[in-house]
Amino acid sequence: MNTLDFFERNDVDYVTYESGHENWEELKDYLKTKFPSFYVSRSKLARIARQQGKTENEILGELFTPNRPQIQSGDFGEILTYLMIKDKYSNQGIELSGPKKWRFWKRNPDEPAPGTDAVLYSYRSGDEPSNDDILISAESKMKSVQGGNNVSRVQNAIDDAFKDSETRCFKTLQNLKLHYLREGKNNKAEEIDRYLKPDVYGVYGRKTKAFAIISEMCFDDEVEKDVTSHDNIEVILVSIERLKELYESVYSGIS
Repeated sequence: MNTLDFFERNDVDYVTYESGHENWEELKDYLKTKFPSFYVSRSKLARIARQQGKTENEILGELFTPNRPQIQSGDFGEILTYLMIKDKYSNQGIELSGPKKWRFWKRNPDEPAPGTDAVLYSYRSGDEPSNDDILISAESKMKSVQGGNNVSRVQNAIDDAFKDSETRCFKTLQNLKLHYLREGKNNKAEEIDRYLKPDVYGVYGRKTKAFAIISEMCFDDEVEKDVTSHDNIEVILVSIERLKELYESVYSGIS
């Protein structure tokens, strides 16, 4: 089972995934099993819990997961985007790697993780670089409640995805390589080098995606707003029933 099993794909103007009430509880429970590892490794979590004489959920809530609703919303959208991309390609027989940046780029759980929202790639350490290698960057925007300003969250996602395609993804990869070198993970740094130096290792496929994750009750209003797209950016709409309740339930269930 993977994330996409909880969604139906119904493309019209955009690639569109929908998850309704019949999958709501199952999706919530599934995400509760996936989210903790995006903040801390299982072995590290178990060690800290043992040292402090607390449960793993208590440690997650106190040290790693966000409590501010705005940050919960942002993290939820980013991690769901990561999972949906990874599982889509896995269904096609392509296994992607990608940094769980929420583990090491959050100075405080209630601050957003900097850089491109999700970065995934298919090159694996030990393999020869190939023109079939692929780098994917994605930006996600959430809309979980009605009201607010009239700015299109779809447009927001497209605009930020364009920034990724221009400069931000490259800067994220540079920072990621530096992180791996500081941690002594030279093999991981070499994987990143493959995408930083196409002149050395050869060209690769490049995909840029814009995810708008929208509560079902807001969905129709959002998709009717005018947007201006950019070439080579794939727009993905995700409709989820009771989105705010879903991400709040996920975080309260793991911390």
